[in-house]
Amino acid sequence: IYGQAIKWADTETVFREAGRLMSWLDDKHISASFVRNLLYYSIMYNKYIKEEKTDYLRFIPLMTYDIVRNLPPVDHKVERKRLVRLWADKLKDIDDENTILNYLTTIASYVLMGKSNE
Repeated sequence: IYGQAIKWADTETVFREAGRLMSWLDDKHISASFVRNLLYYSIMYNKYIKEEKTDYLRFIPLMTYDIVRNLPPVDHKVERKRLVRLWADKLKDIDDENTILNYLTTIASYVLMGKSNE
């Protein structure tokens, strides 16, 4: 999907997370430009995984800056906004078990394509 192979066992997670992002986008908790940035960071992450060049790890400070600048703080009084921030903060963990980060290219592309068709 969108040039990325997805394990069958992970498809439910991918579409659940895409739905979550779409919901936050509809509710204006995140912007389309933030989702486009997530797509950019996921491409850098995938290049790091494939090429093993540490230059691509610069997506971590870029994404961290973007999250801090554009999302509400973790202690925000509105729970839904806190959840957005906590979700985004988990993306910075580059271990192999981070299914969301591994499929973020597909998730972000799906959300952006879905919004462009409205």
